Amino acid sequence: MAKTLAEGRKPTTRTHYAKIADGRKRTKGTKSDLVLKHLETHGTITSWEAISLYRATRLSGIIWTLKQQGHVIVTYTKGGKDFATYKLVA
Repeated sequence: MAKTLAEGRKPTTRTHYAKIADGRKRTKGTKSDLVLKHLETHGTITSWEAISLYRATRLSGIIWTLKQQGHVIVTYTKGGKDFATYKLVA
């Protein structure tokens, strides 16, 4: 039977793994780090990309955190659609 935290099992870390675009390599880092690296590499990101690549279901919260850290990120929406595209401004 598996041990619970109260019985002395070590807690899991909060570091997340995500697939790189080629699907073979895996990168270690927080979701914010992964999204920032994606923005630096590709320029833009959508919620679907964040979910499928990094399992980041709260992209708007991650973008807000990155903006609070001083990164300039612009939000684009298209004609009443329910999703946004985020772009890192250099």
